[in-house]
Amino acid sequence: YMATYLLQMIACSGILYAYYYCFLRNEKFHQYNRFYLLFAMALSLLLPLLKIPVIVEDTTANPVYAFVSTGDTVVIKATPGSFDYLQLLYVLYGCIMLWMFFKLWKAISRIIRIRQASTTETIEDIRLVKTTHPDAPFSFFKWMFWHEGAELTSKEGAHMFKHELYHIRSKHSWDLLFMETVISICWFNPFFCLYRREVKTIQEFLADQYAASNSDVTSYAELLLLRAIGARN
Repeated sequence: YMATYLLQMIACSGILYAYYYCFLRNEKFHQYNRFYLLFAMALSLLLPLLKIPVIVEDTTANPVYAFVSTGDTVVIKATPGSFDYLQLLYVLYGCIMLWMFFKLWKAISRIIRIRQASTTETIEDIRLVKTTHPDAPFSFFKWMFWHEGAELTSKEGAHMFKHELYHIRSKHSWDLLFMETVISICWFNPFFCLYRREVKTIQEFLADQYAASNSDVTSYAELLLLRAIGARN
């Protein structure tokens, strides 16, 4: 039963991702694509659990029905000394799953340590964390990690602030936490990693779209290019 569920789950995730890749990936309705991928990921886990009743006519003539309806108890005994490969697979699966959760916990702990070592101030319901970490600015739930060397009042700073603000307002951290949890449990499913990559890209599209609104799109594109190559103005 477990093997059947896993195969069906991988097949469902593959079919739903293929539909997204062929018909939705290059479209501009990013918000719809975001929720489609998250819903498809959850549906891939739940759909194989559904039991569809099948009506079989003339069950009395079915030898399987005749065997089951006798009420005899069937006892299956393992051969003494045989190696249980299935048990070994369960142990291997559990070890890798624990390792994935450990990596997730370690990443969250690293963010918390950055938060504890930095000064913070409150802007409405957002905690602005001033840090010298090279990856800043970035956000995690309602924490916005801001590099101390970046001028918040400059044009570039305003763009970056709006970008991270959109991530926070849209609760993108919940998307990532959900996907990382699913991938930690279903680490053997390669399609879920593709889902995560696409959702991250869509989140950046949406945040860029919001940050570039009511401003010079060319200057914002230049800012993205400079950040991508690690250059400074």
